[in-house]
Amino acid sequence: MIFQMSGRNKPTVMTQNILDISYIKDITSKYFPKERAKKKRVMVIDDNEDTLGIIRLILGRNDLNVTISNTAKHFYDLKAEDYPDLFIIDINLKDADGRDLCVALKENPNTEHIPVILYTGASLHDLKSYNKMCIPDCVLSKPFTVGDLTDNIVKLLVKE
Repeated sequence: MIFQMSGRNKPTVMTQNILDISYIKDITSKYFPKERAKKKRVMVIDDNEDTLGIIRLILGRNDLNVTISNTAKHFYDLKAEDYPDLFIIDINLKDADGRDLCVALKENPNTEHIPVILYTGASLHDLKSYNKMCIPDCVLSKPFTVGDLTDNIVKLLVKE
């Protein structure tokens, strides 16, 4: 399954292959067994409600505790005890630049260890030309596949 942004910045789902949920369940049962006392927590920040819904659906089926936000304000209001195990952030937010959120995380000694996945519809060359110290753990370019997203999540969360 591939997500592609269509007119008016709304995602359309282009089915390349039918999403095999059993494959996703196999991944999560192997790396994130249900008997663990604490589910892995993921926070997704994107100003597009449709994209948030799609990503929440995918991650929720992976037995992950998902928090979504359509504004950077929620990110800045987070308390230390509410920090997730992984951030997934769109670069182009209405109220902030996702790269600035990444910089804030990586420069803070309390959050520098938290993996960050950034995604963008811009070219990766544009991302490299950004002049601030933004070093995410992973960058995905839209459109990205469900496999791209889940594979990178597993790599980053298992790395802990």
